[in-house]
Amino acid sequence: MSVLPIVERELRVASRRPGTYWVRLALALVGLTIAALIFFITLGMPASLMGRTIFEWLAGLLLLYGLAYGRRSTADCLSQERREGTLGLLFLTDLKGHDVVLGKLVASSLNGFYGLLAVFPILALPMLLGGITNAELWRMVLVLVNTFLFSLAVGMLGSALARDFKQAMAANFLLLLLFVGGPPACMGLVENFTPARLVIPQLLLPCPPYAFYLCSDVHYQAAPTQFWGSVGLTLGLSGLLIWLASLIVPRSWQDHAAAPAPKRRWRQFWRAWNYGSPAGQGPFRARLLDVNAFYWLAARARRKPVHVWTFMGCLAGWWCIGWLASGRLWLDPVVAVLTALLLNGALKVWVTIEAGQQLAEDKATGGLELLLSTSLTPQGIVHGQWLALRRQFLKPLLVTLALEIFLLEVWILPSRDVLPGPAWVAGMAMLVADLVALAWVGMSRALLARSHNNATIGTLLRLLVLPWLGFGAVLAGGQTWVWLTRGGDWNPSWQFRLALWAGLGLAADLVFSLLAWRQLHYRFRQSALRRFDFPHVRAVLPARPAEQPRQASPRPAPAGSLRRWVFHPARLLSGGLALLVIASLFLWLRPSSHDPPPLLVSLTHTNGPMRVFAGIGGALFILPDGSLWRWGLAGGPERAAVPCQLGTNRDWVEAVAAPSHTLARQADGTLWECGVRFGGGGLRQVGTNHDWAAIAGSRSHSVALRRDGTLWAWGENFMGQLGIPAAALPGGSATVAVAGWPRPAATFVPEPIQLGTNEDWAAVFATWSGTLALRTDGSAWAWGSVYLFATRTASPLRLPAPTQICLETNWAGVAPGVFPMLLSRSGDLWDLFYGAPGPGVPINAVGRLDASNVSPGRVAYAYTGQPRLFVLRNDGSLWEKAFAYGGLPITVSDPSWHRVGKRTDWVALWSGGATAFGLTADDTLWTWGVDEGKEPSPDLATRLKDIQRQFQGMLGSARGATPFRGGAAVPAVQKQPRPLLRLDGP
Repeated sequence: MSVLPIVERELRVASRRPGTYWVRLALALVGLTIAALIFFITLGMPASLMGRTIFEWLAGLLLLYGLAYGRRSTADCLSQERREGTLGLLFLTDLKGHDVVLGKLVASSLNGFYGLLAVFPILALPMLLGGITNAELWRMVLVLVNTFLFSLAVGMLGSALARDFKQAMAANFLLLLLFVGGPPACMGLVENFTPARLVIPQLLLPCPPYAFYLCSDVHYQAAPTQFWGSVGLTLGLSGLLIWLASLIVPRSWQDHAAAPAPKRRWRQFWRAWNYGSPAGQGPFRARLLDVNAFYWLAARARRKPVHVWTFMGCLAGWWCIGWLASGRLWLDPVVAVLTALLLNGALKVWVTIEAGQQLAEDKATGGLELLLSTSLTPQGIVHGQWLALRRQFLKPLLVTLALEIFLLEVWILPSRDVLPGPAWVAGMAMLVADLVALAWVGMSRALLARSHNNATIGTLLRLLVLPWLGFGAVLAGGQTWVWLTRGGDWNPSWQFRLALWAGLGLAADLVFSLLAWRQLHYRFRQSALRRFDFPHVRAVLPARPAEQPRQASPRPAPAGSLRRWVFHPARLLSGGLALLVIASLFLWLRPSSHDPPPLLVSLTHTNGPMRVFAGIGGALFILPDGSLWRWGLAGGPERAAVPCQLGTNRDWVEAVAAPSHTLARQADGTLWECGVRFGGGGLRQVGTNHDWAAIAGSRSHSVALRRDGTLWAWGENFMGQLGIPAAALPGGSATVAVAGWPRPAATFVPEPIQLGTNEDWAAVFATWSGTLALRTDGSAWAWGSVYLFATRTASPLRLPAPTQICLETNWAGVAPGVFPMLLSRSGDLWDLFYGAPGPGVPINAVGRLDASNVSPGRVAYAYTGQPRLFVLRNDGSLWEKAFAYGGLPITVSDPSWHRVGKRTDWVALWSGGATAFGLTADDTLWTWGVDEGKEPSPDLATRLKDIQRQFQGMLGSARGATPFRGGAAVPAVQKQPRPLLRLDGP
């Protein structure tokens, strides 16, 4: 014979139910989704901090789940049996009280407990990130199971004590509040009202959240006895509550003798208070019955409106006490917002409960079938319920709206920093819309749900919880989408948030209200008889005029159940609305162009052509009037999204947009420099010479050519980019200050120093850590660090002294960019360093021919998603082809030239770094390639790869390896030319 026969039976029955398995799978998926969401939100934090955050959030949600699900699942399990009269049948056998209690406890909590166990493996995932220890995990599992059992015991005792559902829910809520909220309140009172502010942590031992707080290693090591004491005491209380329920159940189902006179008088008082005196009940009910029969049934408790007014009076008393105690501090807009939230929330929940209570009770007792056998129509029943709700809540609703209008005028509108006025008005409108929808859906769910409790919860989830979930999903999805595609944060305006919240709320109200209205008007009888599930009974019932006659049909075959479920009108409508919302969101969040309009510059005079000096990070422009302008990071520490002028001088003739500093040359031959290498600040003159002819610069060094053909260099020399041996540098072992930091003089030269004694230099160009220059005889020279592409990967090649690049001496210029390109006098463009340079090496062994028939100032290259070379032809058209920077491997399906746009008025091209610029005949400057006016941010593919590498790095750090620190940001790319600056003037 089994020791616990009901428990064994319930376990066998549950093993045959598919829901037993689907519930745990669903909860595991929900837990995994929450963990993944927290992971993406905290991406970029240290691995241990991410693991700790995921663990704490999941554990906190599971604690709330255990406290809520336990008491809800057992709240009505025994009291329902008492109401239906079946509890006494169990005790006609040899079953004991503990058999019934434990059997009901297992039957009610099995799915919830299995779901809790299914989430525990997900709770252990943060251990892989190093955020928690093994001991913390098992302490948390123990606390969560203990809390779940405690919540079950509280609900079981409440259900054993009460007969009515509302009494059972109130009893177990008060018991839970006693143990969860009572100990902290007692400790707070002791602390506040004792002179020494005495703290007694032992008062918190019966509180399950206290053990949850002590689970972490830091808190546990400080008070291990407190943790085990709390766990043990909570477990003991659970056993005590279940034992008390086992003692009460065998006696609670029996009929008892009449209560003593004081108790009877107390009950009579409450009945007279709720229903009125016997003398006054008759006229009141007669008036209701003359209006509507169901109105008489639902509103016969004539004091129901008084309950609402009592709640509002208590709220007013709380408000007045707070005002008297706090003075003017209480007259704060935050208090007004809290007051409105309390009023609106209470009214919504109260209307939901009252809307379906009478219908659910009549359906459970069979009274609804009796009503439908009379002349009372379904429309009459619905109308009567609406009249009862109007009598109970209409006047309190009007007072609430009037009060909220008063709060809006007095506190909200004068204080704009707390809540915008439109948001307050939208909340008032949503209050009315939600109350109407809650009433309709509450009545409909009362006919469809198993119990009034399920109907209330289902209604609140559909109309109040679901819109907020959609609101959070939209904001989280938008943030994730923007973060993946653009980088940074998505901060929509409060107008967008308000429109989204109101739109989702009104959409939910409209959709579910229409479905409920259809259910109540056309399927009322079928829903009322649903618990019997007798098709022949529904077939013989006469159809009322307002109902569509329906032909009885046999139960559908299982093969078509999926099709019927999918094509249900309600699900089709909800699915269509969801698709519409998603499509609208994608249109709202799609990456769109936010380029600023071209800057219009008015010129008063011109003394030269438009000149562009592009570099890595930005560009400098010298306009025809001689003014100097910057864009991007060139010329200043802050990024310029649109071109802005540097200073007021109008005699500039040349500039260099180096990544860390700016060089500029004036018409009088003076040279000026500024940048972070010099501690910031404005332009400073380099030397006192007035014969500078050409300038170049990189991130680390500067090079300048004088009119006498001599070449001068200064800056960093750690890679030999100055072309001067360390022994020939002045200063020896002395140090110099660079932006406040000491630097050896052998690796940094603060002032220009001549490179050799040659006086035949013709042009100069600076690479990353090297220098490229031309002599008057047409030869090309390089020194410093250059990238050698002899293999498929670039490797640095150090040239400590000027070295001739190749045998040929017909070079006319240098095309600037990320990597240097030589332009011959015949118009051939060569990409360099496929082989080691040398004076006897032919150019085809050192470089690669990329274009022919090219003129100076008519070639550029840029990165527009892939490297591309651009050439300006004689007819003014712009052409492009795929290109590989420095010979880096790239797949090109069609390397031929393609025309860019249809314009035929291009007059000049420039490039630097990965950005190209072009000037058209209408004096408009265009840019494409890497957009240095925008902050770099990873694109979607890069973000996903970065997440993958970071996650792999975190797993590696859990095994002792060095974690991945994240990839670099991807610059914004402009694929087509866009206008950047337009000249207006002579």
